[in-house]
Amino acid sequence: LPRSEPLATSGLSPSSNVGGTAEASKDQTRDTEAETSETSELKESSSSFTPEMKTEYSRLSYRFKFPGPGVFQCTLTRLVFVMTQAAEVLYRTVVWPDGLLESAGKTPAGMLFNIKCSEGAISQLHLPHCETKEALCFNRFLSVAHITDDDEMSILEPTKITDTHVLTSR
Repeated sequence: LPRSEPLATSGLSPSSNVGGTAEASKDQTRDTEAETSETSELKESSSSFTPEMKTEYSRLSYRFKFPGPGVFQCTLTRLVFVMTQAAEVLYRTVVWPDGLLESAGKTPAGMLFNIKCSEGAISQLHLPHCETKEALCFNRFLSVAHITDDDEMSILEPTKITDTHVLTSR
């Protein structure tokens, strides 16, 4: 596998492992009605797509050629890609590295995805999480982990958290 570079400010690097994490120590509240409304607006404004699936060495991967800029939601993984340009994106779920999150005081709150695309093609990712609506009302404790192929991890603060997704623009 090619070595991942750190996430670029303008978008995701050519190869990134990203996933939602939870930390129970933050105590921030949020307006659930506004977030629910935003989630509904996203569903109405995004285009759904079903990617091509490929199985190689017992691993399932997905591939989709985005036609141009826009907001696109995968019907299989619920990932949402905000694209800046036409590009092919390859992605798959991967196993969270043993002990890496634990050493940072985090636990998985969703799947870890390996995403590969051209630099700057994705401006934002909406990663599905598995936290309950009730838990999100009391604590806003979700973040995004970016893990390189060397198992080096950085924690990214989300740009927004909805009832179903953690959004990151990095």
